[in-house]
Amino acid sequence: MVQMNLKVGTTTQAQIIEAFGGPNITTIDGSGQEMWVYDRHATVSYDKTSGFSIGLFGGGGGGGGVGLGGLGFSNKKSRSSQSSRAMTLVIKFDANKVVSDFQSRSSSF
Repeated sequence: MVQMNLKVGTTTQAQIIEAFGGPNITTIDGSGQEMWVYDRHATVSYDKTSGFSIGLFGGGGGGGGVGLGGLGFSNKKSRSSQSSRAMTLVIKFDANKVVSDFQSRSSSF
């Protein structure tokens, strides 16, 4: 996971590319400011299987002996889940290629 503190008037485009890589979208807004959009998605999966098994086997020998052929018990439980996360980051730059404004939104489902 990459984290970076964006600071208006300080953070440069080069620093952002170093931390996040290239943006998904680049455009110019209505006032002529360059805008970058990062749109990231992640899927998180969890799978856990647990169980136990008990077996009892015995036998007897000799002419009149009694033998127990076998007794067994088994129980397995499986649990899995999956979730998705989305993050959108919109960054605006001034003429010097320095952050002038930014907004981020995230959601989990």
